[in-house]
Amino acid sequence: AAPSLDTRHPLPAAWISRVARLMTQWEMAREAGAKAVGLITADTPPSDVLFAQAVYAEADRQSDEAGERYRALARRFADEPLWLVELAAFQDRAGLPADAVSSYHALIARDARMIRPHLELCRLYNSTRMNESGLARQHGTQARDMYVAAGDRIGEGLAMLCLADILRVGSSDDRVEARKTAEGAKALFERAGAQYNLARAFHYMAVTRAREDPAGAIVEWEQSLAIAEKVKNTGLEATVLLNLGTANGELGNRTQAVEYYRRTARANEARGDEQGAAYYLANAGALTIAYGTRPDEGLRDAQNALAVAQNIDKNFEAFCLLTI
Repeated sequence: AAPSLDTRHPLPAAWISRVARLMTQWEMAREAGAKAVGLITADTPPSDVLFAQAVYAEADRQSDEAGERYRALARRFADEPLWLVELAAFQDRAGLPADAVSSYHALIARDARMIRPHLELCRLYNSTRMNESGLARQHGTQARDMYVAAGDRIGEGLAMLCLADILRVGSSDDRVEARKTAEGAKALFERAGAQYNLARAFHYMAVTRAREDPAGAIVEWEQSLAIAEKVKNTGLEATVLLNLGTANGELGNRTQAVEYYRRTARANEARGDEQGAAYYLANAGALTIAYGTRPDEGLRDAQNALAVAQNIDKNFEAFCLLTI
């Protein structure tokens, strides 16, 4: 609604671009970013100029240019923590976890009352790129306790999901605790009507029970998928589709597994991740050739995946060739 109230200000369009990028709606992000940059004038404040240029560069997939603009914001307006938050979030999205961690620690050092950096550090430290579960648990616990003290139930639920993700790979007692923690987060999101995060809660509930009860996990992933599709949580949608494909394959439901892998490929392609789409299309092809009644369809899947994989990933290229 904001652009209709001030048609000449670049910030509303810039923020539309920023949010659309988070939702991986690339075309909307590019269009809004271009509009924001086009509204810059000699009278536009420098912070608005740099932010509009940063979000447009990111939406246009000019990662180096976007990074430079976000860094310029953080340097030039050092007394405004928002811009360091934006830099850290960009570094995370750009696949620079160590840089993002450094920026989030700088935020905490600047103001120990900030909560969000602890939540992001929990997730980053727990990722496969860093694999620091002890530090992840430390920051996740801090984030949860600080959100509770602040009365922020959504933040509390997000911290609980991060902790559940850490606990699920621990001992049997840890896995039980992970399940309870994910269920607690689900209850918080339901009471708040937070559908976007409710989809994530069902996903984490499924993840915590997948080892002991894969059939039950499938039911919860299907609940997660239904909500994610409704609220257009496209990143989660692709993750859940992949898990449904894997879980059905492990249970011997190969027809369902193939369909979920193909849907995963389509979801990744819609998000602009052609390489990721190719991986799951190849998995669908391999299953169809090995177990299906239409190996010709599997052959086409593998050939299409190979066309993307060539000269990018030699191991995956070899898998496609073997499948063909």
